[in-house]
Amino acid sequence: MRKDGKICCHHFEEKIGFKDIFILMRETINPGETIEDALKRGLTEEFNIEAKLIDFLGSIQSQYKDRNFKLEKTTIYFLCEYLRDLDRPRDITDMEGDSIIEWLKPADLIKKMKDQFNRYGREDADESKIIEKLLK
Repeated sequence: MRKDGKICCHHFEEKIGFKDIFILMRETINPGETIEDALKRGLTEEFNIEAKLIDFLGSIQSQYKDRNFKLEKTTIYFLCEYLRDLDRPRDITDMEGDSIIEWLKPADLIKKMKDQFNRYGREDADESKIIEKLLK
């Protein structure tokens, strides 16, 4: 989140059969890696920014089908304060490398996320609860 209150997110015009999707940064923690190191790596790879970890915001548990498998996932969220853009090219080989990076007002992002949940019915497509908790 920047000082002006806008939140950085990925915007995928189209991704694996889904259109017009907005998501927050998601990073898998590698073995032996701390949460802080995973956040720093993810912010660098996905958004090409540096940010400071501020607080734990909560988690979302979701279930969805991928092909013929039922998947269950827990995603944990942290508030990070934007510090600066990095002077390096963005990692376009990363899974999120084909996204458009956007800074949106929380209310706009909440609306977009609720809409995409209504379109696709996937719990992991609606991170609006985390943003709403941040605003409280």
